[in-house]
Amino acid sequence: MADQIVLAWIVDVSGTPLGPAAAAVALGAVPLYDNTITDPVLGQLFGLTVASDVSAATSSTEATRTLTLNMNSENAPEAPPPFPCQPVTSTPPELPYPLTRAVPLGGSFFVTNGVAAVPATRNQTQTLSADDVIEFLSQQGVQYTILTVTETVITLTAVFTGRTTNTGAFQRVPAPATRPAVYSTSDLDLSGVAETVPPIPAQAGVSEVEVEYFDSTGAGPFLGEAELTGRRPVALILEAGSIDIAVVTAMIVEGPGGFANSVGQITLVELSDDLPALPFEPTQDEYRGRLTDEAQLLIDRHLVYLPPSYHALAQQQTSTPQLDGDFFVTTDSTRVVTDNDQTAALSAGNIIQFASQLTIDSPLG
Repeated sequence: MADQIVLAWIVDVSGTPLGPAAAAVALGAVPLYDNTITDPVLGQLFGLTVASDVSAATSSTEATRTLTLNMNSENAPEAPPPFPCQPVTSTPPELPYPLTRAVPLGGSFFVTNGVAAVPATRNQTQTLSADDVIEFLSQQGVQYTILTVTETVITLTAVFTGRTTNTGAFQRVPAPATRPAVYSTSDLDLSGVAETVPPIPAQAGVSEVEVEYFDSTGAGPFLGEAELTGRRPVALILEAGSIDIAVVTAMIVEGPGGFANSVGQITLVELSDDLPALPFEPTQDEYRGRLTDEAQLLIDRHLVYLPPSYHALAQQQTSTPQLDGDFFVTTDSTRVVTDNDQTAALSAGNIIQFASQLTIDSPLG
């Protein structure tokens, strides 16, 4: 399957005062995306990134704009790009992503359009100081840096651009992740689980995730790694010398299988507690059911996610074709009777799943 989408727009300027060169300039000026990596439409909804965008005169009467979109990480830049789980700005977010949280401020604030001075009903000198970041409830997503703070007035480094009103506010403060973990929405993103009985083999998605980051001391960049275990969160191992994750600069999938990318949405999270150890020889059903649910309940914050690529989504249906006929399965038996000849569709070593037990992969002997 192809791993790029090529779109072309051709304009014929015959009989018009516009030449092909001028038409090419006009074509190239039409906005189709905000950012080649983190565009909220192309990049996130479809898992696509812009590989190239070229507008040129292609003949004496025509101009063409050609847009090439990547569908997987085999191309550069990597696709799809990571995205913050809770964007905190009104404009499309771009890497790096600082991990922050909102702290409500007491009192109310009288903001005036076009004015940098903000009177406050409560003294904020013990709470705020110069260079802190403040956000007003009447204009969420727009952040302002504080220049000065007095007992009655907060002065911003830029004039307020929202509507004039009396409003609440909160301070945006750093909130580094000290117990980072990752998980996928699909059990196909799995490097294998040796502890279950029988062991769960590696699946068709990705097996490993790498997160590039700076810690709260400002040191970095570091590289954290985790081998995926499907929907069950797994701790992200921080690089030696780092203490936490304060700013995420990249999130990359490694070891892609048949889909050439992740199958599910892979999310970097922070846990409220350490993951419990697996019990002795759990079954595959226990692992994918109760043990995965217990680990999911420890998720405290969703931080950054990596959506599945369009390439991976397009291949899922073709990778798991439904077999014809009915299959009569018996508990504790390896013999499965079918009313349709499967010799042309299946062979020894293939993996089969039954509709009555979709979470279990059964190798054919």
